[in-house]
Amino acid sequence: MEQKEENKFSEEIEKIKNKKTDLKNYLKGFSKVFKIHTEKRKKETPLLLELFNKFNDEIYQTTELQNKIVRIKKQIRQEMEKTFTDEQLYLVKQYQYLDDRICDDLVEQAFIFGYAINSELRTEIDNKYQLPK
Repeated sequence: MEQKEENKFSEEIEKIKNKKTDLKNYLKGFSKVFKIHTEKRKKETPLLLELFNKFNDEIYQTTELQNKIVRIKKQIRQEMEKTFTDEQLYLVKQYQYLDDRICDDLVEQAFIFGYAINSELRTEIDNKYQLPK
């Protein structure tokens, strides 16, 4: 099936595809929400994100529920695609990419927030109980 090369969203979607993870804004958002200074975490975050990506690529195993959902979604998508024109199919694929990208961004942000919370709690516990490092 031939895909339409360009539409009014193609340029914006390409920019999103090429955009790197915005660690600075993740930490800025964390700092704003939790009123915690996170400047010292910026240097640690790229390594954590790399570990997170390795986890996703090599270690993470899907659950039975996830596999079932993916199978059902694939069947539904195949049925829908039978009724689409090439242009509609291309738009749906762009839409799906954007949904996936939102999900990826939320998971990355949650991972970074989790690390920042853990680090701040560790620092507070160390300060409160004067634990050796």
